[in-house]
Amino acid sequence: MNARTMIGWIALLAMAALLTGCGEGDEQVESRKPRSANLKVEPKLVTAVNDFGIRLYRELAARPENVFLSPTSVQLALGMAYNGARGTTREAMAKALGYGTMTVDEVNKANSELLALLANPDPGIDLHIANAVWAKEGITYDAGFMQRCKDSFLAEPMTVNFQLPEAADKINGWVKTHTKDKIPQIVSAEAIRDAIMVLTNAIYFKAGWTDEFPAGATKDAPFTTGDGKQITVPMMERKARFEYLETDLFQMVRLPYQGRFVGMYILLPKQGKSLGDCVNKVGAAEWKTWTDSLTPRPGELKLPRFKTDYAVSLKQALSALGMAEAFDPTKADLNGILPPDATSERVFISDALHKTYLSVDEQGTEAAAATAVIMTATSAPLPAEPFKMTVDRPFLLAIADKPTGVILFLGSISSPK
Repeated sequence: MNARTMIGWIALLAMAALLTGCGEGDEQVESRKPRSANLKVEPKLVTAVNDFGIRLYRELAARPENVFLSPTSVQLALGMAYNGARGTTREAMAKALGYGTMTVDEVNKANSELLALLANPDPGIDLHIANAVWAKEGITYDAGFMQRCKDSFLAEPMTVNFQLPEAADKINGWVKTHTKDKIPQIVSAEAIRDAIMVLTNAIYFKAGWTDEFPAGATKDAPFTTGDGKQITVPMMERKARFEYLETDLFQMVRLPYQGRFVGMYILLPKQGKSLGDCVNKVGAAEWKTWTDSLTPRPGELKLPRFKTDYAVSLKQALSALGMAEAFDPTKADLNGILPPDATSERVFISDALHKTYLSVDEQGTEAAAATAVIMTATSAPLPAEPFKMTVDRPFLLAIADKPTGVILFLGSISSPK
């Protein structure tokens, strides 16, 4: 069993679980009334985010190491960028993000609903989400793009000079603040020096278990890592009734946080099965089927107490999911962030950076995530309509110095020989 990678899968399911509870029927649960019964999220977006997160996880989990990502954070940052995508670049991003037939307006409306719902979590849960648009000084941006980011993503508009080291300090300071110091840095000065825009998202989550693990029950125990090594970890233990599912492939349990709306889902492959066997079977539909099948059952759960952090460039993984064009300076078209006549340069995503933090102990869970989508402009012109020019009549010519513009020679040819 790929045990070390399992920790990353557990964390992914915890974030997916946060979204799974955002569908219809939540208002019928008595303990969820503190979350407004009028708040709902478009199910298509929930499916898209969960399926995207699972596919992205598969791309990142090729090696036996901890993987922990926030599909919500990545989707929100790329969702803003999606508003600037056009043509085949928009199609590629829609495919990678799983938007399907949703229009840009529908994606924006659904994300606005998602942010409104998550801004109103259960009592006892600290959940904070923030977005920001960092724009290069001296550039005029498309007013519609900026307004959509503000209205649908509640993105704070910021103006910076990316040539100065202070720009990275400002972005990192914003991320540090909005993740309560858990992620002190997301970008470097070098990474954003040539940027014309950086889109950021930050998420912070902290919650106590509905029923804590007894501290006195935690004991050192063996744990087999993804590369087959055996290590010793502090193993928490609790006997209770859990929401539980068992199949021929895995065991799954749900641990509710205070308020019972949000919970952590833990999926453990059966002996003789690998984590890959489970991951390869799951998509958004399977995930919903599994979680809907959980039923109360008495049992004993042992779970490691641990902390982990994770940092990755998503460029390769997102390209593998189908949006390579958005990263290609010769093909990308994200010029929707600029006015139509603003520039002949081509806007592309130079990188998408993601960092996370996770702590699981006897009291509960603390997690944070940050995503930065770095957008850059290249001198490669956007494709233009083909033209025809047949020089079959008198013409003017000039020989001029480009840097100064001075004309060195000027004349016309009426009868070339």
